[in-house]
Amino acid sequence: KVKLCSKLLDEDIYDFIFLTVRGNQLKEALQELSTNKSKCIVTMVNTVFEYRELEKITGKGRILPAFPGAGGCITDGILDASLTPRFIQPTTFGEISGTKTERSKHLAQILKKTKIPYQEVKNMHIWQLCHLGMVLPIADAYYEASCAKKVGFEKHIMQRTAKRLKRNFKFLKKDLGKLSPWKLNIFIVLPVKILAFALKFLFNSRFGYMFMYRHSMKAK
Repeated sequence: KVKLCSKLLDEDIYDFIFLTVRGNQLKEALQELSTNKSKCIVTMVNTVFEYRELEKITGKGRILPAFPGAGGCITDGILDASLTPRFIQPTTFGEISGTKTERSKHLAQILKKTKIPYQEVKNMHIWQLCHLGMVLPIADAYYEASCAKKVGFEKHIMQRTAKRLKRNFKFLKKDLGKLSPWKLNIFIVLPVKILAFALKFLFNSRFGYMFMYRHSMKAK
């Protein structure tokens, strides 16, 4: 049973406050939470901001960076979403310090009990940059297609997307020293033709429709 409240008072203290806003709303939302006495704000947001920069708003040690392993869209005020498969993208989180803490262990226990796939990583900033390196070329493929729903059949766009993914991850690995998660190295290793062939099936799959197409159309 979920309790709803229309206002968060400064004295309302919770173990975790999950912040699920758009990237361009993040700093404003953190500013609104800055006077609340809760010690942990879980920022489930797609962002390239350095977390130390965000801590200047909330106070040091209050942010626990995360990203939800879920996808879908809101239509007519109704959220139609699902959890993404564990092997593709579980809910991901990690302390800014890169170490496990009592609160990160507590969060892991909550996710485990609720059967939400999760992983804890040492550097969420690197993970976020790699995530963006993947999703932006995928979204661009839909936007550049003559028919977004059937983009998987547009061979030249699949090849272009494969080249962009390979370029992004080569740059990120050179700049950051590693990719997170490590499985993204497959985009560097595989030839463009094989990547483009695999992308065709991905874009034409139910997964592609649920987690890629609908999200891209709603989140331009």
